[in-house]
Amino acid sequence: MQQDFDRRLAEFEGDVASLVRIGFKTRDEAFKDAVELADFKCDLDEVAIRSIVDCLFDSLVEEEGSWPETTDFDRLDAAFVNLEERGFVALHNPHWAPSSASYIAEVAHERAGGAPAGKHYAVYYHAQSVERAVRGKGLDLSFMAFPGNPTYMNEHTAWTAAGMMVVEALAAQGLATEWSGEPTENILVAMNWQKRHITMPLPAPDEGLLERPSFWTPPSEDAIRADATDFARLFGLRPDIARLVGVELDLQDDSVQKHKLALMNSNR
Repeated sequence: MQQDFDRRLAEFEGDVASLVRIGFKTRDEAFKDAVELADFKCDLDEVAIRSIVDCLFDSLVEEEGSWPETTDFDRLDAAFVNLEERGFVALHNPHWAPSSASYIAEVAHERAGGAPAGKHYAVYYHAQSVERAVRGKGLDLSFMAFPGNPTYMNEHTAWTAAGMMVVEALAAQGLATEWSGEPTENILVAMNWQKRHITMPLPAPDEGLLERPSFWTPPSEDAIRADATDFARLFGLRPDIARLVGVELDLQDDSVQKHKLALMNSNR
């Protein structure tokens, strides 16, 4: 009996460690997810769960001090910036499920203006891919090409060109990739997943925060840096743009959601 509990506890701690290291959850958000996870993994009270989460976060914060100034995640972000300038919508971790992430990419492309606005492609990765990257198995990038690009004769050629541009942008940042060249297959990025945690408070709603409307990560009350430059670099998304691309469907019940709902009501 004790051995079974120890096994389930070890699995639980491993799952929470992965959740923390992914870097898209604040301390409180990770705790809430860990509480739900414990219901399936092991019988722990919230005090014990909080202790585990805090220990893992504290360890990560200490480890970040030894990370290089520019991490592979920073290189990935820089590649996404370049791709946005070349007609892509580039999304970091838009959803946990692959199909939902693909749908969000399509909606983001439409809301960014589509082909008339020079947006012909999308590149993104979902949370399941990040989980594999945390385990050292590389990051799978998905990409797509949209109709309306006069440069290419057919869909196969356009999708292949999109994949080639993604590989080139990553290589320019020093990130190695594996890709078969087939437009239906993802691009595997060899990278050490080191995304710094985010703990700064929510910025004021009237701050000018958007330069890149296609670059989205679900924000939360604790997750958004007060510094507008850092916010634009990490999220690139004003709350009103989040509303436009439809991401309110995935928002949690926090102050960001309330702010977005207020924006929606004021614009009706």
